[in-house]
Amino acid sequence: MKKTKVAVIGCGTIANNAHIPAYVKNPDVEIKWFCDIIPERADAAVEKYGCGKAVYDYREILDDPELEAVSVCTPNKVHAPITIDFLKAGKNVLCEKPLCIKREDIDRILEAERQSGAMLGVCMQNRYNASNLFVKEHLEGKGRTITDIGVTDPDDPNPEMFHRIGLKVGAKIAEGEFERAMIFCGTGMG
Repeated sequence: MKKTKVAVIGCGTIANNAHIPAYVKNPDVEIKWFCDIIPERADAAVEKYGCGKAVYDYREILDDPELEAVSVCTPNKVHAPITIDFLKAGKNVLCEKPLCIKREDIDRILEAERQSGAMLGVCMQNRYNASNLFVKEHLEGKGRTITDIGVTDPDDPNPEMFHRIGLKVGAKIAEGEFERAMIFCGTGMG
């Protein structure tokens, strides 16, 4: 059986703690490329995992005919353009959360997916964290439902300000907090 060839875009913490080890353990997957704008990170991944080649600009591998899928593990602000470029190149994309940080990027991403025929996945693993499940189950067991949550923005210069889920969609909030809020509201578990 032919192995699925993948690239890891961004070789930082989430890549090294989750994506790369999962690919390495999967006998049906071969990591072909490690990409990071910090050359030492991509080079270190090649050395540490004993596979793949290092590249420092993801655009260099967009047209690789053997490449079937990529994990986008970069800083949040570049998830959208990288995801769109790989989808337009016909590659399947697994993007770390959040998919994007600008509301207008959602339409561009979904259109790129629709036109390409490639698949898009977004890592939303927090819904299965034991602490989240415990709180949700505890509240449900008491017959309680959370319907509105205020979420503070740690980068907001006015910490007394908060955004209400549903009223300020797309607000910049701490990574993972929007998903956690949606889980507690009963809309994040699917």
